[in-house]
Amino acid sequence: MHYTRFKLNEFVIKSQRILKVTQQNSHVKAAVDQYGYAEERIAEGQYLYDALSDAMERQLRIEGSKVACVAEKSARQELVARLYMKYLKIARIVFEADEEAQVALVLKGPRERVYEKWFYQVSIFCNNLLATPDFVTQMNVFGVEMKHVEVLKEELSQLQLLSEKCTRLVAEVRKVVNERQRKTILWQAWLSDYIKIVRIAVQDSDQVNQEWIRQLLSKGE
Repeated sequence: MHYTRFKLNEFVIKSQRILKVTQQNSHVKAAVDQYGYAEERIAEGQYLYDALSDAMERQLRIEGSKVACVAEKSARQELVARLYMKYLKIARIVFEADEEAQVALVLKGPRERVYEKWFYQVSIFCNNLLATPDFVTQMNVFGVEMKHVEVLKEELSQLQLLSEKCTRLVAEVRKVVNERQRKTILWQAWLSDYIKIVRIAVQDSDQVNQEWIRQLLSKGE
């Protein structure tokens, strides 16, 4: 059975069925037992299959968490961006003639698009406003108070925590994918040998339906 011809889930289902069905047939089971596939060796194959299934389940679970994290991060980043741009526009009006404030709050130029650079821009804006109460006092005329800047700063902090969480989940996904690939190779190698032995063991058997065994083992090859 060639794994490359199937999607992973399909391969796992089909390969597990081969092991289960051949072991449920007493004649096949007795035949392969004579070729070294006694209960202990079959148990080894079952262990490899279970390990692969476990890795696949963990991959799905972690990938789901990653997708949820990215969605949450995106939503929070949109919120932070809206608040930031509102206060930024006000700051540009208030400090139109104040070169020092323009530099301190990075008011000139385009906004960064890459997340890390954009986050740095917003952080400078928040931190320097919080560190310079006089800036905020001047913005009071347009309704911006220190509490508003503090809310923006807290949202920004929560966004960064989400970003770090997403990064960890990406690394976990990569790790479990590598693990799943290794376990797929191990299970495929075991199964490939087992299928070859089943064919040899029952080829001259009058008790095993040769057409049935051919269809079971050869489907998809």
